[in-house]
Amino acid sequence: MRLLNTDTLQLAEFDSLNVPSYAILSHTWGREELLYQDFHNLKAAIGKPGYTKVQNACTYARKYNFDWIWIDSCCINKDSSAELSEAINSMYQYYQDAVVCYAYLADVEYGEDPRKVGSKFRNCRWFTRGWTLQELLAPSYVVFLDRNWADIGTKWSLRHVVSAVTSIPIGVLVGTDMEKASVAQRMSWAATRETTRPEDMAYCLMGIFGISMSPIYGEGGPKAFMRLQQEIIRYSDDRSIFAWSASLSSSSERTGLFARTPVDFRFSGEVKSLDLGDTGHNSSYSFANNGLHISLPLIPDVDNLRNDPENRNGLYLAYLHCQAADGEHLSVHLKKIGTHFMRYRPDHLVLTRSSFDSLPMQEVVVKEPLPAFRKVSPRSDTVKFRVSPSPEDHLLMHIPDPGRNDFNKMSAEFITAKYMQKDTGEEFLVLAGLNQLWVPVLDIVAPKADTMVHAQEMVRNIDAYKADRVTSPVKGGGLVLLTLTRTGDSAGVLELRFISKQNASMFDTTIMATRSSLQFPAVGFTVPSSLSLRPPDGDWTRYWMQKIGGVNVTLAPDNVFPADCFHIPYNRRQSYYVSLTSTGVCVLIYDIVHPMSLSHHRCAVVLGFSAVNQDVWVDVVALESTESYEDLLRSYVSKMKFHRQLQSQRASLIVDFPVSAISEQTRSYELSAAVERRQTLQLGSHSVHFQWRARDGEGPILIR
Repeated sequence: MRLLNTDTLQLAEFDSLNVPSYAILSHTWGREELLYQDFHNLKAAIGKPGYTKVQNACTYARKYNFDWIWIDSCCINKDSSAELSEAINSMYQYYQDAVVCYAYLADVEYGEDPRKVGSKFRNCRWFTRGWTLQELLAPSYVVFLDRNWADIGTKWSLRHVVSAVTSIPIGVLVGTDMEKASVAQRMSWAATRETTRPEDMAYCLMGIFGISMSPIYGEGGPKAFMRLQQEIIRYSDDRSIFAWSASLSSSSERTGLFARTPVDFRFSGEVKSLDLGDTGHNSSYSFANNGLHISLPLIPDVDNLRNDPENRNGLYLAYLHCQAADGEHLSVHLKKIGTHFMRYRPDHLVLTRSSFDSLPMQEVVVKEPLPAFRKVSPRSDTVKFRVSPSPEDHLLMHIPDPGRNDFNKMSAEFITAKYMQKDTGEEFLVLAGLNQLWVPVLDIVAPKADTMVHAQEMVRNIDAYKADRVTSPVKGGGLVLLTLTRTGDSAGVLELRFISKQNASMFDTTIMATRSSLQFPAVGFTVPSSLSLRPPDGDWTRYWMQKIGGVNVTLAPDNVFPADCFHIPYNRRQSYYVSLTSTGVCVLIYDIVHPMSLSHHRCAVVLGFSAVNQDVWVDVVALESTESYEDLLRSYVSKMKFHRQLQSQRASLIVDFPVSAISEQTRSYELSAAVERRQTLQLGSHSVHFQWRARDGEGPILIR
């Protein structure tokens, strides 16, 4: 392994048994990165933008006593195919073994609340790249840094917003639930990501599945992804690897059970695999030169027989031994041609409540589990903590307390220190210790008689206090922020700061604390983000526009109320996934623009869940320019509180538009919104569809 010295900027080689403690950099490549070859004449490379990035990374790491850092751009000699292959296969391990990972976000600037819908953090390029997926998952400790190398937060403190952006459950982010995630679910995390070289979309996923294979640049993305799946099934009997759906445009080309790209798994984020050992079925399958050999329970595909009468005896549904989040079983369409089967309707996965346990199935095989993913840190009986001065320490004063521990002396369980905020005179205790997994935990509490009882509970509770930064409000506004930063000399630096009232919202991690785990709710909706009802070019275009009236219907990303972590763009950002909050109501603000008259209307589509009939409802209302979105939301919450029955699954709104930009004559149109339970695998339990029609009878136009 090659590492970069943070002081001398010299590269050094280490064998696998003698690798020192090191930090690691995760970043997106820009222009003129500093490469391995540049170190032959480093002075000539000083003017490159990549040199500044490397120098700043080393400076930041050296600040926390790291002598060594690994940076992919300069620590790999990409001219050597053997070294490049070794590095690609070892990349996940490099990030997993690092003491800390610095995620450098070049397009984010400190000062904005990263949890805010539409923030630069949520939309930064780092979350769109393929390689950064494993760089997020592999390290146990990740610090996000802005373009000026300012600390934005950590993977743990920002876990809710990172989970919302990536659709990765919190349990996976904090390192406890990776083994529970199915193959399909892991694939779905990469569905919206991209790589510069198409083959890398497969290579960047190897570490996440614990497999190795030789990179062959030039083989093309689909072939590389096919090899990845073939390698996965050598170790796993997780049949969710076949739980994907193709896009309609490419469905005619897809006849096998393997996916072509991670995009095929874009709707598979909730798929759970089933242990075939519990069903009495053997589960092996293999890939040979004549195709995939697999044993599956088959039943006649009755619903599709009328569409393909010539294959009356050759259409089947094949159960995949996996489920959607709500317990529905998944199956795919298979067609028998001669002695072979092929997949047909690859854009569709069938959901059914039927069980497959009683269906016959040929059993062949041997089961071998995937390698373990979670890194278990070795137990250490000594952990050092120390307090690092910060620019705002003059507002906080340490109060010596002979009856308590000092930060530099670790007790058997925990240590404490007493502080006072000078402006208000408020006193508080800072606690630090090791929980049962020997993971550092922190808290800030009032100096009460039961403080020691609280501290003992803190270090014994594995989940509730697994933290690297905590906040506590102070009198008069503002927060006290306690941060634990890992260093290269096995110490934990406790940095204590006072955050002003103006900046408190950026650091108050308790805002999202009510969600202990980000799991998709039982009721959620996929809604279109934009619709264009404009006819194709042709002689009848003007007639169509005049008779039916083309419009553009748009939902802005920040027009979802209340703003929710589950407001997730997916499906190439053509749709949004929104969930119901604790109020049971969600308001979507749409703009309707009429191109012929250049006029527009604003309407609200209100979605909710009825406790009366245990089903969803929808309403569509016009918005006045002076009406508050928050007031509208409160009015619907009030209606539900007083048991007004909102049970309709279809609602409509009448709008009037001028015939043209210069005409005073108007025509009436009807915009209808309908909710229906999903028919195939997708995010959310329901879909929202729109219909547009002229009131004189022309139309309707159904938009899905």
